[in-house]
Amino acid sequence: MRFLANDIITATADKYQFRVQELKQLSRRKDIVKARHIAMYLCRALTDLSYPELGRLFERHHTTVIHAVDKIRVAVRKDGDLSEEVATIMQHIEKGT
Repeated sequence: MRFLANDIITATADKYQFRVQELKQLSRRKDIVKARHIAMYLCRALTDLSYPELGRLFERHHTTVIHAVDKIRVAVRKDGDLSEEVATIMQHIEKGT
């Protein structure tokens, strides 16, 4: 099943208590960057959007999205807490909340 990118971004923003627009801003705050990278990772995993399409959605270059997705993919395997966070967000997305 495929999901809407905006639902994924909203669920991720809600999890980390940010506004959706904060995830798209140019902020380099570590906590916002983490949430943005997770949202990019989930959008790539749960939608059929290409890297260039995701780049436009997040107002970033597609290579930034590639970097974010790869970074989270590796981190999820190594960090159990991050893996649980991502799984929790995925559950919310799947439930439509």
